[in-house]
Amino acid sequence: MRTKTILTLLLFGFLFHTNSSAQDGESLFSSCAACHTIGGGKLVGPDLAGVLERRSEDEIIRYVQNPADFDVIMMPPQNLTNAEIKAILNYIVSKSPAEGQVEEVVEVEEVVVALDDVKSGEMLFEGTTRFENGGPSCIACHNVDYEQMMQGGLLAADLTDVYSRSGGMVGIKGILTGLPFPAMKSAYGNYPITEDELVQLQAFLKHVDDNKIYQHHGEKKTMFLHFGMIGFITILILIFFLWFDKKKGGVKDDIYNRQIKSI
Repeated sequence: MRTKTILTLLLFGFLFHTNSSAQDGESLFSSCAACHTIGGGKLVGPDLAGVLERRSEDEIIRYVQNPADFDVIMMPPQNLTNAEIKAILNYIVSKSPAEGQVEEVVEVEEVVVALDDVKSGEMLFEGTTRFENGGPSCIACHNVDYEQMMQGGLLAADLTDVYSRSGGMVGIKGILTGLPFPAMKSAYGNYPITEDELVQLQAFLKHVDDNKIYQHHGEKKTMFLHFGMIGFITILILIFFLWFDKKKGGVKDDIYNRQIKSI
């Protein structure tokens, strides 16, 4: 009787621990939901349904904590412990479709964007129009290959093909609302992008991606480099002439000349 009671308590404890772990995983997974789904298809990152059938637990833990070891640029390292990652995996397993379950195929309609939204998104991206809540312009950190726009920053990834690379409108929305990257969270965490601004940026980035084959790739970087070199050489020439002029005459030449004239 006593043995049966102990076994019952152990079983209850195991079930409670598993359920608690899944619940913890659900709250932790909210930070992953901006880029991943469980059975909903690819978003910014891959669908995580059945991920433990494709990768070992140890490999996933190393991947999440340091994606750079796997040559992954899009995903930043996550500040999660082994136990927290295991809790997320338990939640993913609990939500993954059963093996052999046929998933419904959804036909995706072609997205048509308004030209007004494209232009508004362009102005937001380059900073001509300020974000309503005061966030920095995208061009400060990102570049897009777009003739009508100056060379952007190189701090973060080039966004020329981010529309197709991230899975379309849904992927861009996931990035702009979920803020999965530390720099983005710091820039927009307290200055969120509004719904209208989100639509306009989505439209602009789709337009850039759709028309990237018509742009002159790399010309802006070359021009930026050339103008930079010309400016640097001009400054050196000015410094040389100023130095040469001072070198040609002594420090007290002006005083000496005035004294000579007064004699």
